[in-house]
Amino acid sequence: MSDEVLIIGGGFAGLAAGVALAEAGRRVRVLEQKPYLGGRARSFVDATTGSIVDNGQHLLMGCYHATLGFLKTIGTLDRIRFQPRLAVHFLDRDGRLTKLECPDLASPWHLFVGVLRSNS
Repeated sequence: MSDEVLIIGGGFAGLAAGVALAEAGRRVRVLEQKPYLGGRARSFVDATTGSIVDNGQHLLMGCYHATLGFLKTIGTLDRIRFQPRLAVHFLDRDGRLTKLECPDLASPWHLFVGVLRSNS
């Protein structure tokens, strides 16, 4: 019996399993259909608007220590661009573009003020 473990899929779950198995001393091979790893957790440029679209996890904050540690372990943490503060564009229920932008205040006051200032 081989010590190698074959993992199908290079999304977050497959990569996390691979890291855990490798740390336990197993040889790991990850097979991924796409030309990139990460599964749905990725960014891409929208061909119509030219905007960068983040897909996958809806939010990544500094308090997500396990996720940030995992990204560091797999060598990708330095590729993440963090916003200095929360600023999100979205469409309201009437289809109007609105923005939630929070000032640099202590939690939860940044959200409170951001919602009050929102135009929706």
